[in-house]
Amino acid sequence: MIESIVKPEDIEQLKKMLPAIPYRVIERVEQAKDVSMWRQRADQGLKRVEEVFGPAVEAAYQAHKKIVALKKRAAAPFEEVKRLTMQMHADWQRREEERIAAEQRRLDEEARLKAQEAARVEAEHQKAILAEAKAKNDAAAAKAAREAVANAKQMQKDIASGLMPVTSGVVVQAQEVAGLSGFTKWSADLNVDMRVLVQAAAAQPVLLMYLLPNQKALDSAMSSTKGQAVIPGVRPMKKFVSTQRGA
Repeated sequence: MIESIVKPEDIEQLKKMLPAIPYRVIERVEQAKDVSMWRQRADQGLKRVEEVFGPAVEAAYQAHKKIVALKKRAAAPFEEVKRLTMQMHADWQRREEERIAAEQRRLDEEARLKAQEAARVEAEHQKAILAEAKAKNDAAAAKAAREAVANAKQMQKDIASGLMPVTSGVVVQAQEVAGLSGFTKWSADLNVDMRVLVQAAAAQPVLLMYLLPNQKALDSAMSSTKGQAVIPGVRPMKKFVSTQRGA
């Protein structure tokens, strides 16, 4: 295509116009005049280059400009659909995350109330054992029951205050949507019971790295085990991360 606009003989003519000169230091006026002449020949050559290639460059520019405009016009409706679908998916994902969080809180609250009630029932049970032990004058049994009552009451207080977090152990799943690709991302919930974690780390030094808590390390552990990592005081969190599927 370019050969139909720029002819080979034009290229050869340009080569002949090119002065072959070495760089030199001007010492005499005659040399300065020669350099001026070469400069004029260079300007003439550049003008001729523009004459030869200018039309081809302009034609290519106009053709490129036109095809880019046509491409943009053709892609516009598809880009708009893609923008809208991505916006709708993002909005749905946000609402889905809110639903999952609310459901997780509801399940955890139910588990907390059940644990608190179980601790209360245990305290009452131990009180009955304590009364029976006193009636039998069984000092050892009474002492054990008294300690059990105190422990159960303390557990009630810790659960109620949040010092001892209680979770349902259920991970609420995101709803799958046909046509929406993505991947599951695991991370660690930072609602950490530091007392439990510190006690476990004291017995298992390998857990010391989690005491900061180190969010990056916790997330890595949950991700590599798909939420199966058992870390005292930490629960896995599952999040569906959507990606836009290509055509």
